[in-house]
Amino acid sequence: MNRGNHTEIIAALKTIPSLKNLTTDELQVIAPFLVEKKFHAGDLLIVEGTAGNAMYIIKSGTVIVTKSDKKGEQITLGVLHDGDFFGEFSLFDNLPRSANVTAIDDTSIFVLSREDFDLICRENILIANKIYFNTLLEVFSRFRKNISNFTFSQYHLREKSEMLNKINRDLSSAQEIQQYFINTG
Repeated sequence: MNRGNHTEIIAALKTIPSLKNLTTDELQVIAPFLVEKKFHAGDLLIVEGTAGNAMYIIKSGTVIVTKSDKKGEQITLGVLHDGDFFGEFSLFDNLPRSANVTAIDDTSIFVLSREDFDLICRENILIANKIYFNTLLEVFSRFRKNISNFTFSQYHLREKSEMLNKINRDLSSAQEIQQYFINTG
């Protein structure tokens, strides 16, 4: 890729919540650090449980995100396409990867390593402050969404539990009536 023209990379960077509000000039500082990597269909990009050390932006292609359940079966969490990104929190934490990511078809990806990200932040305090602020907002947004989804799920579980209790009471009543007719007949 021509290092002088980062138009494609800049467009991809603008889609990432942690980088919103960065000017084009600020994104130009980040763009040279992104490395393009190519993967073939079936290639594993990320392995669940391994150390996270980079963020990925899909230039072209499709990947599937899966997580292993207790039995070792793969549960699909999502399918990502051109312009989607993943692994962004590994730029900030040292936690293991939470899922597997596999190329569905031939895929081209821009990669930003944590090492390069740290260098960008050390040398550009204003950019670092914007990124950290945006990331904090994104984390809180995701946290609120998860809490809301959990609360909504709890409500539905309570509703279903009440319906099951009513059905059980009706079945018990029906059983008592049935027993009465059997005993009196």
